[in-house]
Formats: sequence, structure tokens, C-alpha cells
Amino acid sequence: MANPSNVLRAHEQLDTGELTAVSGLREIVRSSWQRSLEHHRDPDRSRPAHALDSRALAAARSSHPLRLVLPVFEQLLAAPAAGTGLLVAIADEHGRMLWVLGDDDALRRASGMGFEAGMDWSEESIGTSAPGTALVTGESVQITGPEHFARSAHPWSCTAVPIRDPRTRRLLGVVDLTGDEKAVARHSQPLVEAAVAAAQAEMRVLLHDSAPASAPADGSAQASAPAPGAGWVPRSVPDPRRTQHVGPVRGPQPAQAGESAGGAKPAPDAEPPGLRFAPSAHEAPVDQVPPGDQAAPRGRGAEGAPHRRGAQDSSRTVAVLRTTGLQVPLLDVAGGPVQLRQRHAEILSILALHPAGVSSAELAALLATDGEPLAAVTLRAEMTRLRKVLERWCPELPLLSRPYRLPAGMSADFLRVTRAIAAGELDAALADYRGELLPCSDSAAIDSERHRLAAALRSAVLESGTPEQLWEYLQLPEAAADEEAWRLGLRILPARSPKRSLVVSHLEELLAGA
Repeated sequence: MANPSNVLRAHEQLDTGELTAVSGLREIVRSSWQRSLEHHRDPDRSRPAHALDSRALAAARSSHPLRLVLPVFEQLLAAPAAGTGLLVAIADEHGRMLWVLGDDDALRRASGMGFEAGMDWSEESIGTSAPGTALVTGESVQITGPEHFARSAHPWSCTAVPIRDPRTRRLLGVVDLTGDEKAVARHSQPLVEAAVAAAQAEMRVLLHDSAPASAPADGSAQASAPAPGAGWVPRSVPDPRRTQHVGPVRGPQPAQAGESAGGAKPAPDAEPPGLRFAPSAHEAPVDQVPPGDQAAPRGRGAEGAPHRRGAQDSSRTVAVLRTTGLQVPLLDVAGGPVQLRQRHAEILSILALHPAGVSSAELAALLATDGEPLAAVTLRAEMTRLRKVLERWCPELPLLSRPYRLPAGMSADFLRVTRAIAAGELDAALADYRGELLPCSDSAAIDSERHRLAAALRSAVLESGTPEQLWEYLQLPEAAADEEAWRLGLRILPARSPKRSLVVSHLEELLAGA
């Protein structure tokens, strides 16, 4: 970062409108200031525009694809930031703030400069800021204090990372971390970039069966959100007071006004202490979201099958547990993916590994972290909550007890991977395997299966995979540092393959790091 005193001196020259002779300024900031001067003449009077009133904000939230991955940002950015004074903001492709998350005190202070939901933080509106400049450049940006064009933003620093449609690479918006110097610390940009990468990976799963989004013919940004396939209806706006929630992420028809999705209330979840979504000063309460935004699961049938098949399940399978490579686990049911709590996904995964069933004591031991079994009272409470989730979204699949076991109609992606590897069907195995099993789980039993599954897939691909299958494997996060696998790619990829240059470049990075 540039020296703050040099930047302050440079900022004083903004009134002249001539920045070519200004020294001590990063080029990305200089270019942004020059663009900002085309829209604003006075940094002291520069304020963000109020772009969305309460009804428009609710509509924008309910229709924007980033609502699908809000739990990822809540879990990876907002929850760890609780009590730090940092804010997490998510804006659309136009720079309009859709969600702002953080501590009450930080939210109040930020509202003083107009940093709240519904406000426009594009360069055209407020001048240089990390969110606005990241949208212009399409790259990660850090802006420190006086590097902001507007003087009202000088007490703040921010890191912003663009987020794109994983299928088309079209810009969907920007994710921003705002606060004091912690917001631009050395680890802040990699942290936000990792959260964005996780969200894009999750979005790829959720939108896998949607029609590819096509760019608008006139090049406008209006159609920049993905255009899902027929039958896809936006999910209701997530309750801002919840940091994890259970609900469908797509469905064919909106519920009637006043009805909740599926006719039932979302499962209650706890809110991290001191953390909440910040409604704008003009925003209606959550229960005033315009009717028609909520989606109910569709009826079962050919179109209601789980959204993606790798290895084939039994014809009786009506729900598939998705746990590989996802920060927020999913249960694929006929109406679409249902987001699960981490503990519930752990329980279902362990039961999937023990088809004959386990006793409550055995299940508590298998859920142990650091050698400490889960308390009996906690296990009973979690099983009660899990039963309610299953009763709501797949009532034909009740959780069986004495011993605890899964019903016959439920499968799991990691079991499908295992079956596909055993059958020599690597395409199917790679289709179902999106990364490590429950990467956020600390359960020793899950960790053991996580390593076994990863090792089995790696061995199968390296021993008998085709060049195409090896290339697909190399795209997994866990393969990034696997020098042996990348060297094998260099050996077996066809001589004229354009992928060889990418393999060579990656190997050079690995060797330089070593």
C-alpha cells in the first residue's frame, strides 16, 4: 500500500482535476480517481446514491443468483468477523448494495457514509472504493483510507473481490470486507477470494441443471444474472436474522401470498452473537417481502429427480446427500437442493457409512471431535431437528431408529463415488466428486472417510484415467499441489493439446514454491 501521508497530499490535488503529476499514488487508484472526476467534481460532497427502496431491494434480493450462496459468506466471512468491527457487503453487478452484514456499532457508523443496503457504491455514484473499482477492473482490489475518492470514506479501508457466474464467467457482483486496517491486512484479500471461490463452486452445483446463461445481444448488464432453465423460480429472500437456514433453492411455482415455502416455517437457527444483517434505513421488515417470492418443492416425477447423476442410484432413490466439496451441505430432493446444517450432514453421512445402523452411543462416538463423544442430550436434540427437516422436505423418507439408520430411498454422493470407482466408471466418479467430504467437519469418522475417498479417487485416476479424466481431476482444489499428478498430465496430454501450456505453467509455479 502507498504511504498514507503521500496519498493525503495527492488527494488534496483532486480539486485541480489534474493527476498526471501526482506522486506517491498507486496506478489503480490514480486511474480510478481520474474516472471518478468524470462524475464528481467535489470529493467533500461525494455521496452514494439511494438506488433501491425497500420494495425494489426485496425484489432485487429475491431474484439475484447470489442469494443462493449467502450461507457461504455468512459462514466463511461474517461469522468469523463478529466482534471485530468489520462489515461484509454483497453488491450486484451495478454496485448496488444488496446485503450488509456486521456488528451493530459498525453498521451504525457505516450508515453515516451511506454504506448500507440499497445504496449505490459504483464508481459513478461514490467514486473510488474497493467494491466500485473491483467492478470496473474485474479484479480484486484493496483501498485504504485516503485512497477513497469521497472524504467521508477516509476513516474506512476495504477489500473487494468480484464474483462471477461459474458457467459463463459473467460478472454477477462483488463481495466486500470493510472496516479499519484489518480489512486490508495481508490475509484479508486471500480470505475474501477463498470465500468467493467457495461460493462459485457451490453455485456451479446449484445451477448445474439450469440452461446456460447467454449474454444479452446489446451488451447491457441487465441480463447478467444467470438465466436458469424452465421451471426455475427464485427462492424467497433468506431471513436476514438467520445465519444458516434450511430451505429449497429452486422450485417451479411461487407460494401464495402469506404462505411459507412448503407450507411450513424454516427451521430455527441461532444467530452469532452481535451479528445481524443491516437493513437500509428505507428497508421494510422481513415479513413485508412482496408476495410471490417463495418457492415450494415441485411434485415428484421425471422433472423432479435430483439435479445431477454420476453413478446411478436405485430406482427407489428419491434423495441424495451432497457433501463433497461444499461448505454448506445439501440434500437433493424432488423440489431441488435443501441446505443442511453441518451437524445434520455429519449424522446422515455417518448413517450412510453404516447401512445396518448404529446405536445412539455409537453415533455419539462417531461424531466425536478431539476424542470427546457428542453429549447424549445434544444428540437427541439434533436428531429431533433432523427428523423435522426430513419430514418437511422428504416425508416419505423418515429417519429410522433402534438402531439409527437411513431409509432405503436415500443415497449419498460419496457412496456413489466409491461405487463408481469400484466399477471402473471414472467419469461418473468425477461427476459426483467435487472436493473433500464435508471439508468443515472435525469429526474423526468423517475425516477418516474423507482421506480414504480422496486417496481412492486419486489412485484410480492416476493409474487408469484418460487424459480428459486426469485433466478434470487436476481442477480439484486438493490436486493443486499434487506435483506427481501434474507431471503425469504433462506426460499423457496430447502434444497439440492447448492444456499442456497450462500444465507447464502450473508445474513451474509448484517448483518455484518448493
